[in-house]
Amino acid sequence: MNQSYFVIKLISYQYTHQLGDLVLTFNPHQFSVKKQFGSDWFIIRPAKVEDGDLVWQGYKNAPKEFFNQITEITKQIVEQWYPTNGDINYDQVLPFNVMLLDEKEQEVAFAGNMTLGFRSLNRFSHSTIMGMGVLPKFQKRGIGSFLTQLSIDVAKAKPSIVRLELNVCATNPARKVYLKHGYQEEGKLVKAWQYPDGSFDDVIPMCVIFEDKIK
Repeated sequence: MNQSYFVIKLISYQYTHQLGDLVLTFNPHQFSVKKQFGSDWFIIRPAKVEDGDLVWQGYKNAPKEFFNQITEITKQIVEQWYPTNGDINYDQVLPFNVMLLDEKEQEVAFAGNMTLGFRSLNRFSHSTIMGMGVLPKFQKRGIGSFLTQLSIDVAKAKPSIVRLELNVCATNPARKVYLKHGYQEEGKLVKAWQYPDGSFDDVIPMCVIFEDKIK
C-alpha cells in the first residue's frame, strides 16, 4: 500500500461528505477509509459486532493511566457494545473503529474509535454527542486529529443534526485538537471529574453548531 485511498459503498440513504478537497456521497454505515498513520496502515470504518474480541484485547492491555480521563472500559462494557446475539443499532449510535492492518491487509489490532450518539427525544434530536479515544501505543500519529475532523464531517452531512457536542477534561491534551478543528468551548464544569487518586479536574463542554442548517 503506497497511498491513502477510499472505499465507498452506496446503499440506503446517503450523506454528502467532504474530506479535504474531495467531496464524496456515501452511506456512513458502509464508509471505510484505508490510511497510513506513522509507519503503519489502518482502516477506519463503522464498528462491527465481530470487532469485540480485538476491542477488548486493546482495552485490556492498555495502561491504567489511560483510563484516568475516560470511563474505565471493562469486558462487560465491551460485550454490551458488541452483542454476539444482536447487531449494533447505527440509528442510535454510530461508532467508527480504527483497526491496524498487517502486510496482508488483515485487521490485527484495535487502535481507537470515534462514536456519535444520537438522541431520540424530539427536543434533542437535532444534536449528537461525540466520544473518542486512541490507545496510548497508537497516539501522536494523527489518528485523533483525523477522527475529530471525521466527527464534524459526518455530523454535518447528516441533515437533521444542527449541534455536535462533547465533554473533555480541562487537562486532557485532546482539548487542543478539538479547538484546532473548530469545536468551541461553552464554559466549565468545576471539579466535575474525579480521578482514581481522589483529585479533581474541570470538565469543558464543547460544541460545533452548523449554522447553515438553521432556518
